[in-house]
Amino acid sequence: MSTFFNRLFRKSTAENKLLLVLLPVAIFLIFLDNFFDRLIWNENQYPLIYSFLKALVSIPVVTLVTFLLSKILDYKLSKTRMALQTSEDRFRIIFENNSSAVIIIEMDSTVSMANKSFCEMLGFTPDEIIGQSWTNLVPESEKKRLMELNRQRILNMPDLPNNYEFHFVRKTGEVRVGLMSVFFNKSLNQIVTSITDITERKKMEVSLKAGEERYRTLIELQGEGLVIADLEERFLFSNPAADRIMGLPVGGLIGKKLIDFVNTSTLEEVRKQTKLRAEGIKSTYEMGITRANGENRVLLVTATPTFNEVGKFESSLAIFIDITDRK
Repeated sequence: MSTFFNRLFRKSTAENKLLLVLLPVAIFLIFLDNFFDRLIWNENQYPLIYSFLKALVSIPVVTLVTFLLSKILDYKLSKTRMALQTSEDRFRIIFENNSSAVIIIEMDSTVSMANKSFCEMLGFTPDEIIGQSWTNLVPESEKKRLMELNRQRILNMPDLPNNYEFHFVRKTGEVRVGLMSVFFNKSLNQIVTSITDITERKKMEVSLKAGEERYRTLIELQGEGLVIADLEERFLFSNPAADRIMGLPVGGLIGKKLIDFVNTSTLEEVRKQTKLRAEGIKSTYEMGITRANGENRVLLVTATPTFNEVGKFESSLAIFIDITDRK
């Protein structure tokens, strides 16, 4: 109601124009009614004639007001229809040209809209998707899980994920992996779903994980010690061979500093080598250590600098072997 009155007294609104039309007409009709009433009742002359004249004047005036009112309301409705059409056209342009595959699902599980990206991703035409159940687009193994998620979403259950992976089936029968983002529109009782095909990314992740496992196995089984140390000569990583060479149990080297195994003069020499690595120079040198049991050993160290994403020296990767017996 407050919005209506705000628009009523604001210029160039439909409510304001209607007020400007009706106000003088209402004043005129009130004046006319009083004028004829005085003629009829005060002078008591020809009441039927005056009533006829009153109706004769009022009818065209009311007709004119009705006509103007209908024009104003029709103009407002036309603007509303145009705004709705513009909004719908804008929505369709965004919907159809979205790079992500998007579908709208009704409460009965049928697909009511599917954009171009979705049809291309699954290999179907719009006619083959729209009006069909979304359950036809996923393998049998996925249906129960996804239907349960939709049921919980409609019931507005808490802690429900809006993004999750699932499998879908292309027209060719190929099963691929997708990342789904889901939104439930309560006012329209529709589920809006955006899907990204992540099949290749998943393959790459599996391949990288397999490669990482292979390299981790090689590092753990190799006979040379391998460590990563920060700028303060603190060990951030060590393989089992490095722990064994330093006389510690597996994992015992991580968190310790080089000063725990060398004397001050050796540490100063190592720091000179570290300065070379800060300049991007790889170096090989001998280093004497004292193991945890007090035994002195000699190591041959090859150290390589590592840099962060902005090119700043942040750590050293070192491979070493025990050459005490050879010395």
